[in-house]
Amino acid sequence: MYKNFSKIISILLIAGMGWGGLSSVLGTYAMFSDMETSGNNAFTTGSLEFTVAENWGNSTCDPVTEICPDSNIVDHLALEQTGTLDFKYSVKITEAVSTSTEDVCAKLRVSDGINTILFDQDGKNTPNLRDYESGTILHSAKPALNLTFSLTSDDASLRDQTCKFKYEIKVWQAGLDKDSGGFADEQTISSSITVDPWIIESETPEAPSGQGQLTGELKDQDSIIEDPADEKDPVADPDQTEGNIKIEGDAGDGEITGDGIGGLS
Repeated sequence: MYKNFSKIISILLIAGMGWGGLSSVLGTYAMFSDMETSGNNAFTTGSLEFTVAENWGNSTCDPVTEICPDSNIVDHLALEQTGTLDFKYSVKITEAVSTSTEDVCAKLRVSDGINTILFDQDGKNTPNLRDYESGTILHSAKPALNLTFSLTSDDASLRDQTCKFKYEIKVWQAGLDKDSGGFADEQTISSSITVDPWIIESETPEAPSGQGQLTGELKDQDSIIEDPADEKDPVADPDQTEGNIKIEGDAGDGEITGDGIGGLS
């Protein structure tokens, strides 16, 4: 009995020494946990928002809201920052459609004063407004864009024709590239340009000088004219008539009256 008890004590001592050695190699570990509550915390982020105001200027045409071959017209696009973040933007003309068989949209050119040369997909210079797209513009540096439209043809078939189109305006967060992430927004505005019904000079013929029209009413009756040699000696002339003759013409208007006695005024 005593021997068995001694063996158990020996085994426990050996196990304790082994654990002590192992802990000296691996170290001692303990786990603690705690939780604290803090109030009045806030996370602040920026916002990217904008509005667009369109304002057409006047041309020298009649009416002044239309375009004609010798007079340009300007559309003023003003972008207002309503959020907290500055942004970049671009403007593109889309869905340009002429309202008649004459493609007046193809006869319109637009310039923004920044990119004066426009290119189509083939890389050729083109005046067509359908290919217009601005470059990247920083809003804080240029908050408005003035688009100058001009008519490149004086073909009479373009008169009273309208080109309808849309402005596609895209904005994105300043400091980032377009379509690279971050905040972004866009708006679409419908607009149109109508060609003035100007008058071509050759369509207004001028009447030759001195040409006119005689109008009046004559009454057949016996008239008496005076002898030029003796005003008091009347001579009967049954072939004379009296009345008024009116002359109308480009050279001027006037009226000739006869008194039946030989006098004209």
